[in-house]
Amino acid sequence: MLSSVVADGNVTLNWIPSPEPGANYFVYRSTNGLDGPFSKLTATAICNCAYTDYSPPGGAKCYMVRSLRLVNSGSGSYTNLSQGVFLNVN
Repeated sequence: MLSSVVADGNVTLNWIPSPEPGANYFVYRSTNGLDGPFSKLTATAICNCAYTDYSPPGGAKCYMVRSLRLVNSGSGSYTNLSQGVFLNVN
C-alpha cells in the first residue's frame, strides 16, 4: 500500500515494506499519469519506507515505488526489481 501526505507544496510518500529481506526502493514520478514517462526521483536506492518530493511540479502527478534487491546466482548477480505500486496525487 502506498499513501501520501501533501503539505507546504511537498508530497511525502509512505509505503508498507517489502517482505523480501534486504529490500531497497526506487521512487519515480510522472506528470502524465500511468502513461508516463516516469522520472526516477531517487538517484540511488533508499532503504526506508518514506520519501518526500520537495517542490514537485503543479497539477496531477503519478508516483511509482519499486522494491529491489541484489540476487546472486550461479551465473552472476543482478538487481531484481518488483512491479511498481502506483498512487495519483493532485
